[in-house]
Amino acid sequence: MKPLHYRIFVKALFASGGLALCILCINAWMGKEALFLWCNGNAGTTADGFFKWWSHMGEEYIWILLFVYLVAYQRHYLVLYFAALIASTLIVQVTKNWLLPNELRPFGAITNHLLIHTVPGIKVHTLGSFPSGHTSSAFTICLLTTLLFPLGKAWPIVLLGAFLVGFARVYLAQHFPLDVAAGIWVAIFSCLVAVYCQQQYNKRKKLTNVSK
Repeated sequence: MKPLHYRIFVKALFASGGLALCILCINAWMGKEALFLWCNGNAGTTADGFFKWWSHMGEEYIWILLFVYLVAYQRHYLVLYFAALIASTLIVQVTKNWLLPNELRPFGAITNHLLIHTVPGIKVHTLGSFPSGHTSSAFTICLLTTLLFPLGKAWPIVLLGAFLVGFARVYLAQHFPLDVAAGIWVAIFSCLVAVYCQQQYNKRKKLTNVSK
């Protein structure tokens, strides 16, 4: 069994938490709608195309790729994978559909739609804003990646990729930055739960092997 890379994971964990905290502080200073409009400003067709494409990095395809890899090479860490997936999905979906089902997205909260930059081909939603599911998914995958792979000094690149997913959700007018910060915290909590579940599984498996 290949060891998990806890040292890099902890660094990425604190960096993610710090990033979420920075977003919360700027949000408190500028205001929810003002910060959104600043991030959502039209950066041109190249940015439109990039963020429209990069937003998919927070969807199920990345989870499927990681699952295939684990089944092929590290299936003993499937507990880690499923615990993180279930925890993040449950938190996001329960919050969106049960706790805060009517939380307005930018297009629903800001009445003057002329202020909002939208990207052609993207259907803009109005409800279920908090938290950002794409951001939660991207940061959960990011943190799992730091655990599973020997990234070394390259781990900030993975973190940047996850952050760009969150930024893309704001740029595409689907979420407020506050929703992105919440998605990051969901990912942090989900990965801590996943690590705990994996450790408990390893202990039980070790005890079972010793008793045989």
